[in-house]
Amino acid sequence: MAVSNIVKQAWNRLMERKVGFEQVLKKVTLTHAADGVCLAEMTVDQEHTNSIGTLHGGLTSTLVDTISGMALATKTKDGSVGVSIDLHVTDGLLFNGIQNLKSRRFEDFMSIRSSKILERGSTWRTDCY
Repeated sequence: MAVSNIVKQAWNRLMERKVGFEQVLKKVTLTHAADGVCLAEMTVDQEHTNSIGTLHGGLTSTLVDTISGMALATKTKDGSVGVSIDLHVTDGLLFNGIQNLKSRRFEDFMSIRSSKILERGSTWRTDCY
């Protein structure tokens, strides 16, 4: 699997920032991004956990939002990533895109997979494993 050049450019723009919220994504590795699909991996570090030792819900939302954006970028000519306008986090499950999200703990490995983006401007689904 490979990461398309347009997504590499979009990802690098995020990672080049020295300040900003994108810093929480520094330990995420994109493993595939092409044709409306994006795959990423990370190992949960202590900086990613909440007060009860599981992956922080805010980071979970950020991962879903960002990986979905990278999947969308594969469908654009300029690497546009779009804007999420409706993302819900409830009881450890993210809706409008996420099913079967299991709580991850320190040192747990996780894969993040976006399902295929079918059409720009439409609702898309993202699953996290």
